[in-house]
Amino acid sequence: MNVKGYGSDVYFSFKGNGSFTAPGAINGTAKNFEIDHTADPDNYDLRHCATEAPEMLVEYRGIAKLTNGRVTVNVEDHYGVMTNTFINLWADAHVHALQNQDGFARVRPSPVDGATFDIICGMRPVLTMGVVGDGTPQRSLCQVERLQLYR
Repeated sequence: MNVKGYGSDVYFSFKGNGSFTAPGAINGTAKNFEIDHTADPDNYDLRHCATEAPEMLVEYRGIAKLTNGRVTVNVEDHYGVMTNTFINLWADAHVHALQNQDGFARVRPSPVDGATFDIICGMRPVLTMGVVGDGTPQRSLCQVERLQLYR
């Protein structure tokens, strides 16, 4: 179904597969999306907010407190979501930024295993870290192809 203005200008296009096209800007206070919950699609939905990026990402961030130079972060526990939500949601999760909030000691993350990863510091036993990580959405969750950038 197309909703047209005067003449032949198409303002909106709604397709039978659920997609929506607007030839101009879409303005609003938030861009949200809702999908079947990855761990229990028959009974729950997941609602997320969209952020601006040149590719599709599932992003997470938070603050972690290291004790004895280490902390294990469970993203699902942190966000209070159902077990296996993130395992089923992202394909290649990794921690891409750690910011030491208390000093200059070097830190590193372990690889993400399911929904958990470790932050390790060999020099200082207690410190606070800012953490940012992301992963690509599982291909089965994407109904559009990767954004193509042109010059």
